[in-house]
Amino acid sequence: MTKTMKQVQLNQYGAPDELKLVETTIPQPKAGEVVVKVEAIGVNYSDTLRRRNQYFQPTPLPYILGSEAVGKIVSVGEGVTEPYTIGASVLAILPFGGGYAEYVAAIAQYCVPLPPNIDAKTATAIFVQGSTAQLMISQVAKELQDKTVLINAAAGGVGSLLVQLAKLNGAKVIAASSSDEKLTVAKANGADATVNYSTPNWSEKVKEANNGKGVDIAFEMVGGDVYNETVKSGLSNVQKPF
Repeated sequence: MTKTMKQVQLNQYGAPDELKLVETTIPQPKAGEVVVKVEAIGVNYSDTLRRRNQYFQPTPLPYILGSEAVGKIVSVGEGVTEPYTIGASVLAILPFGGGYAEYVAAIAQYCVPLPPNIDAKTATAIFVQGSTAQLMISQVAKELQDKTVLINAAAGGVGSLLVQLAKLNGAKVIAASSSDEKLTVAKANGADATVNYSTPNWSEKVKEANNGKGVDIAFEMVGGDVYNETVKSGLSNVQKPF
């Protein structure tokens, strides 16, 4: 295995062009760690906040963005046992960053073993988007059986998972997005009805899709005029993920 790798490094806060591609040494695993050869990384809103030094936690410089990476384990540190063996596919959760690289060192216990039927790109959505969607369903919305739910940005990372989880929890799902192409994705994920919120007075179409009634719950992730129109859809319970 080569001894060097490419890594995207942040040495100064600011615009995207502050991210520099550098060559550095492949990390060696410490006790309790594994090194993963990266196949896909997650790109999240928190990365843009860290780049601008606006995240709620300090971002020390130099910093490597990326809170999750998917790939195969290529080396293990002392004390690491199954299932974290060389060749295993894992989702590495990286609370201190490091994902924007060809190889990452990760605490073995922070790695999620992946079944062979989940590809690397899909698996990157498990941690941030998946956790956000699951917490909104289980801790905020809670009981969804026989409820009608409006989900905005329904083809996005969190939204697409919310559509599926809401259906699994017995809800009728009305998916809203900004284009017919995105609504096709939401429909494929199980949405009962779809509405394009780039059209005027789209809240009326939400009511039409629910037999003239307002929805019980709305998951709102867009803001601005979309938020205002969401409130007009006849509900008092609007949940935002952030």
